[in-house]
Parts: sequence; structure tokens; C-alpha cells
Amino acid sequence: MSCDTLSSAGRVARKGHVCTGCIDVIEKGTRHQVMTGLDDGRWWRARLCAKCFWVLYNVPEAVDSDGTYQEGWLAEFHGEVPDAGTEEGP
Repeated sequence: MSCDTLSSAGRVARKGHVCTGCIDVIEKGTRHQVMTGLDDGRWWRARLCAKCFWVLYNVPEAVDSDGTYQEGWLAEFHGEVPDAGTEEGP
């Protein structure tokens, strides 16, 4: 199984979206991350809110070793995200 993230870009939502990581709504005008990749020949796209993007890159136990994920898997780690007003926060 091969899964590659081919692009990751910060965006401002022009309309409402659903975060792939926690299933919360990404409101219009909110900064979020759009990631695209290729998984065993199949293209995928994920939109992550700021909290989920922070968790993905800062909480090792949030990432499965086999690379498989379910929608909403990052929500349980939101409590580990520092406040947005700190240097470490999203």
C-alpha cells in the first residue's frame, strides 16, 4: 500500500466545508488546509480545520502506522491543541 500527499495548501473557505479530521463545519472565511494525494492509484482530497492540521503534525499518536484513517479521527485529540493565541497554537 502506497499513500502519498502530493500537495498541501492553506486556503480561505469561499463557502462552508466539512473538516475531514473532525467532521466540524469549516465556516466561510475560515483558514483551513486542503491536502491532496494518491493512495494505491486513487486520488484523494482532505480539508482540515486549523486544529486538525495542528494535531496531524504535532501529535504522533494521532497518525496510524498503517496510514488508514476514518473521517472524524482527529476530533479526540483537539484537547491537546494549545490556545490559538500562543506560539504553538494553530
